[in-house]
Amino acid sequence: MKTGNCNSQAQEAAEQPNFRGIRDIHQQVLVLQEKTLIAVPQDVDVHPISMMSIPCRDQSLEKDKGNPIYLGIAETELCLCCEESGEQPILKLKFCPLG
Repeated sequence: MKTGNCNSQAQEAAEQPNFRGIRDIHQQVLVLQEKTLIAVPQDVDVHPISMMSIPCRDQSLEKDKGNPIYLGIAETELCLCCEESGEQPILKLKFCPLG
């Protein structure tokens, strides 16, 4: 699994983002509390986040391994980045301006 500098890689993305709402396996929506994504039941008072995806054009990634994308949270400058934690990759929210 390739990890890298989200800021420099995201700035190379020049495509229009696609926006999607996301639910977990229990049909709960994701909300942002400070810098943490939390799954909560859908309710009229809940304001779920929208994820945006932008194709990754990083030429250093392995070819024929799917279609890599950047995942960001709409209306923020946060994105999901993969980092190594021991021998396991983990997802973290990081500051990642796209513009």
